[in-house]
This record gives sequence, C-alpha cells and structure tokens, in this order.
Amino acid sequence: MKIKNHKNYTKEFFPITSVCQDDIIHAFTDNPNAQEIARNLDDEDMKNLASNLADNYCEILFWESLKAIFELEFLTPEVPSIGVTETECPACKKMIISDLSSSEVQCCECKVIVLQRHINLTEYQED
Repeated sequence: MKIKNHKNYTKEFFPITSVCQDDIIHAFTDNPNAQEIARNLDDEDMKNLASNLADNYCEILFWESLKAIFELEFLTPEVPSIGVTETECPACKKMIISDLSSSEVQCCECKVIVLQRHINLTEYQED
C-alpha cells in the first residue's frame, strides 16, 4: 500500500516479532538434543534468549532491513519506468516491480516466486 494521505495512528511502537520454545524446536529439527534442551527452558531462559535475539537483530539487521523494506513498500515508483516490468502476483494479487534482466521474481508480500517471460515485440513485427 502506498501512502497517499497522512494517517493518524494511536501507537508509538509496533511489535516486530516474538519467540517461543516451538520456534527453537523448529529451528533444530535435525538436532534432538537441542530440541530437548528447548523443551526444558523456563521463562527466564526464554526472556534472556529473546533479549539476545533483539540485541543481535538491532545491531546487525534492523537498519538495513528497515531501509530495504521501506524503500520497496513506499518508495518504489507507482508507474514502472523504462527497463522495468510490472507483474501481478497470482497468489495475493500484489504488483511486483522488477527489472527486465530477471526471469523470476519473488513477491515481497506472500513470497511466491513468479516466472517472467519477456517478449521483444520487434521480433514479431512485420516488415
């Protein structure tokens, strides 16, 4: 969604994510020992893990991710420029904008990969 008019919001902060024991168990599907340890973590252990995850995310990924996602969602031109193609995601119907050099693009909304076929119209014109 592109911002066209200023919208008031009532919250100053918006949560990004959370973590639970099932997340750890899922992350270590190939490690039964780690899964067993995860099942025995108490609230204090989980609180410490969540704090370390938040610190790591803020120090390493947050600012770059924030900029990249904001640019994609709100700074991408509404009208594609020359050398750019616009494809509708077949799953969520969101418009995907990409350069002509890519044969496949991934929808940033639902993560579906869309194959693109570029046709050079001059090949089909009659002389």
